[in-house]
Amino acid sequence: MSDAGTQSDALVDAAGETRGKYRGLKAAGRSALRDHLVARAQAGRGRHGPFPDLASLEALLADRDCVRFPTRVVFDDAAVPPGLFAVVERDAGDETAFRVVVAASLVADAADVPLMVAYHLPSVNYGRMPTADDAEVFGATLLGLDQEDYYHRLCALADARAPAS
Repeated sequence: MSDAGTQSDALVDAAGETRGKYRGLKAAGRSALRDHLVARAQAGRGRHGPFPDLASLEALLADRDCVRFPTRVVFDDAAVPPGLFAVVERDAGDETAFRVVVAASLVADAADVPLMVAYHLPSVNYGRMPTADDAEVFGATLLGLDQEDYYHRLCALADARAPAS
C-alpha cells in the first residue's frame, strides 16, 4: 500500500473517531439538559404546585430558580397560528422577558392554561435546545402527570384549533 493510501486511511479513521466523540458529547449534553429541566420542574412543583389555574402559576413564573427570565401569559387567538395552542416569544417591551401567548379560545377551562404554559417554559429557560419530548417531560413533571396523558391532553387542545379541512 502506498504512503498516500495509508495517510488517507488515517484521516478517515481520525474523522470517524472525531464524529464518534462529537456524538458522545452531544448525547451527554442532551442528558444534562434533560436532567436539569426535570430538576427545575420538580423544584417548581415542590415549591409552588399544584397548578389548577393560571393564578397558581404566577408564583412559579416569578421564581427565577424555575423560570430563568421574566415571563407573562397573554391570551390572543390572532397571535397563535391555527393548530397550535400557544407560542412563546420575546416580550416587545423588555428584551430580557418572554410572553407565552395562549389561544384565547382555549381558556374556557382554567385547568388547561397551566398545561399549555408549562409546555413552553423549557423554551424560555433553554432557548431552542429543548425538543418537543423535553417540553412534554417538563410539563408532565411540573404538573404531576404521566407524560403520555399530558401529551394526549395537549394534542386535544391543539386539535381544537386545527384548521377546518
